[in-house]
Amino acid sequence: MVMDTANKNKRPQGYVLVPALVSLLLSPAVLAEEEELAQGWQVTPRLTLSETFTDNIELEPDGDADLVTEVSPGVNLSKQGGRSRVEFDYELQGLLFADTSSSNDINHKLFGAGQFELKPDWFYLDTLATYTQRNTNQSGRLSLDTVTGAGDLDDVGTLRISPYLVHDFGGQVEVLARYTRDEIRYESGGASDSSADGADINLASGRFWRVVTWSLNHNRNRISRSSAPNASFESTRADVAYRLTDSFRLLARAGNEDNDYPSSRQVENGSYVAGGALWRPSRYYAMEALYGEEYKTATLRLNPTRRTDVEITYYDRDVGTLLGAAWDARIRHRGPALTLSATYNEDTTTVQQAELERGYLDLFTGEVSFDQPQPGSFFLPVDVLVLTDEIIERKRASGTASYDTGRSTFTGRIFNERRLFLTSRTTERVNGGDAAWRWAYDGTTDFILRGGLVNTLRASGTQDDRLWFAQWSVEHDFTPRARGSLELRRTEQESDRAANEYEENRITARVRMEF
Repeated sequence: MVMDTANKNKRPQGYVLVPALVSLLLSPAVLAEEEELAQGWQVTPRLTLSETFTDNIELEPDGDADLVTEVSPGVNLSKQGGRSRVEFDYELQGLLFADTSSSNDINHKLFGAGQFELKPDWFYLDTLATYTQRNTNQSGRLSLDTVTGAGDLDDVGTLRISPYLVHDFGGQVEVLARYTRDEIRYESGGASDSSADGADINLASGRFWRVVTWSLNHNRNRISRSSAPNASFESTRADVAYRLTDSFRLLARAGNEDNDYPSSRQVENGSYVAGGALWRPSRYYAMEALYGEEYKTATLRLNPTRRTDVEITYYDRDVGTLLGAAWDARIRHRGPALTLSATYNEDTTTVQQAELERGYLDLFTGEVSFDQPQPGSFFLPVDVLVLTDEIIERKRASGTASYDTGRSTFTGRIFNERRLFLTSRTTERVNGGDAAWRWAYDGTTDFILRGGLVNTLRASGTQDDRLWFAQWSVEHDFTPRARGSLELRRTEQESDRAANEYEENRITARVRMEF
């Protein structure tokens, strides 16, 4: 991996972030009584050792081979039960390069989440902290992990603190009031560091309201960025429903949008009023529609079986962040062996906000995980946005399927995402899919086959990149606390820009020990 010699000896933010985040995540817990604190905690130290031989260490069109040794101590700290739930995982990844020792590197990887019940039925606290690496240049040669790359990896730290109040006032009013503070920091400064303050207030009629039900929601998010214009998003909505019969209700909705963010098109703020009805003749289906001059929506809900549910919503709005026609859909089926899901949604976001939502492709489970990634996990090019300070409008569709026979597990995924950058008006489209088969040979040995393709059409169609990979691996439990693996992987990126193309073949032997 090519390193920036100017920053080689720079102390990474992890040295400061890690102890601070540990203190934050555990601080509500340490206030508990000593006897309670000692109960339910589980501490699991671990050590991961691996050797990787690759024929293209820098992912260049004509790259060089290298042997990479990884030494990664880590620790997992968790607590379940009582008045708190804590999951904290830290790993220090040490990389030693045989032929390019100047590229030796240390990466900090952290995931921490806490849920604390400060006062039952009243006050709660959620915390989240991450520290990881990502591709800096999404339009260049993409690396799937931190072992190989073209020097285009950046450290990213995120922190979220969210106290909230939940209470039922005697069955008359149900209240949820939440404050959220987000911090996102980039080591290289490829995008602005940001701080965000969010407030969500939701009031709803309680269980004693039977004929007339109502709700009032107010959401505000103000984003301050270090080297880019700030942004704010604020919306208020009130709903009232009047029950005429058990299956039919009259609906009324009113709201206001007040947003301010950099965009080359006019930001449409203002109020709206709409009226309509809800018809639910049975548990199998329901329909809802509201109509107003600035706001129109219709929703269809289907529950053909107890294992299957479908919800499709259409919007047509003249105010807010998404103007004109928009869709939101969700389909789920949960069977004894087969699980299917499909989603489609449209939203407006920033790169900084997306960092808090970023997942990892877990090769051990074939699923997208938002916890600390296991060894062998991939960066997901589809989930990682190019570093920019523009506001981004996204249209995202995905479908997943899994089938479990007991010894064999099949997983598959397809995705399509279209992005519009609101200042430059450039577009980007990402689509592809992946599939995996895991076969449990016996109780201690698993074989895994996996492959995938990501196609990205960048800069309004002027750049076309295609990244694909294929991998075979075998995993074996030597003891209940020691697991080894051997994996072969080929990765190839094709592009209409010659500098972005590369081929890489690698073999990795890994052992992971818990103590």
